[in-house]
Amino acid sequence: MQHPPQTEKERRRTNEDRQVRLDVYALNEEFYAEGAEQVSDLYGKLMELNRMEDMKRAVKDNVYREKLLLEFGFK
Repeated sequence: MQHPPQTEKERRRTNEDRQVRLDVYALNEEFYAEGAEQVSDLYGKLMELNRMEDMKRAVKDNVYREKLLLEFGFK
């Protein structure tokens, strides 16, 4: 099945939409990497302080993990 030819305006919009998706993907990767580093630093600090129960809870509880990230200045 052939699609009807796109107008110049439709091609531009398609290219712009594609670029927006790529930009969002790149930002998501950047934020994920930054967040992963923060969590890794938090877990390292909790192990250093022998706070294993806090670490176990932080692994399962996103709200508690965010609280600890703020408490230790990683966020």
